[in-house]
Amino acid sequence: MKKLLILLFAGLLLVSCSDPTNTDNQKNSSGQIEVGIAMPNNVRWRRDGSDIKSKLEQAGYSVDVKYAEGQNYSQQQISNQISQINDLISNNVKVLVIAPVNGYSLTSVLAEAKSEGIKVISYDRLIMDSDAVSYSIGWNNEQVGQLQAEYLIEKLNLENREDDVTMEFFTGDETDINVQSYFYGAMEVLRDFLAKNIRVYSNDLLLSECATPEWKTEKAKERMERIISIYEEYNKTIDAVLCSNDSTAQGVTEALLAAGYTEDSFPLITGQDCDIDSVKNIIKGTQSMSVLKETSIMTSKTVDMVKAILSNTIVPVNKTVNNGEKNIPAFLCDAIYVDKDNWRTVLVDSGYYTEEELQL
Repeated sequence: MKKLLILLFAGLLLVSCSDPTNTDNQKNSSGQIEVGIAMPNNVRWRRDGSDIKSKLEQAGYSVDVKYAEGQNYSQQQISNQISQINDLISNNVKVLVIAPVNGYSLTSVLAEAKSEGIKVISYDRLIMDSDAVSYSIGWNNEQVGQLQAEYLIEKLNLENREDDVTMEFFTGDETDINVQSYFYGAMEVLRDFLAKNIRVYSNDLLLSECATPEWKTEKAKERMERIISIYEEYNKTIDAVLCSNDSTAQGVTEALLAAGYTEDSFPLITGQDCDIDSVKNIIKGTQSMSVLKETSIMTSKTVDMVKAILSNTIVPVNKTVNNGEKNIPAFLCDAIYVDKDNWRTVLVDSGYYTEEELQL
């Protein structure tokens, strides 16, 4: 009888150890990590990485997420990410999802991934100069710049007016591969108006002149202060500032307020990301709009891509993008914009922010 009880107990232990609800190993009983995720390290990227990991684990896949420590865009952060990707390759992952710190820095490490037969998904920021990239997931970033430019054209009535308007331009860090798409997407829309009746008194029209190191708010504020002094010399006011994102828009807003611009005389200012401080500025009237990229859409599409790769089924794509090495099948998500007319519907009624968070 005692031997029978021991055998029964041992059998129960075996059943409990093979419990299919153990999601890390649900699809891979050997315990192998199937999906490796490598991203920069800030609140936004941690949110994205955590969301992808959670959705994949719910589907039964084992996932390891790594965030590159270090100051944004620094060589230390780049080196940390390369080291983390090497670790994931050594762990024999089947798929890598990578948001690069620097889109030009991963050619060598991804050559190793390719040699190991690992599929690579470039996430949000396109990985450049590598034939190891299998798929890309991101936003239609030219559309972001186009939305911002079209908004200014409509609000300034540029199609119908003959008099001049003044405008300035702020974009992000030059090492961010998306910056080119934001900037040139906007400039292409504004091209004819720049030749006709948009005046840029700073004469800053090249990407290098309009770039903001590390997207830092204080850097944008410092440059805006210099631009304001130019307008004061010409006894001119600023009608609009096209900012590629909210951190630069916030720096522009701070400089304008300090210079005496009021809500009644405030220039039109664009942005991107719907950062909570910028949404508050939209409500107050010191920022005009912000392009919203609902990242849950992109994380869900990423999960669909990974699942298709691992199940050897058709991977969902709708575009191709070129990374300087080859054309890559891609899924590009569309964005929308938020302004004073729709912020409550888009952001509060949807649950993106609560009224308490916006201090309404």
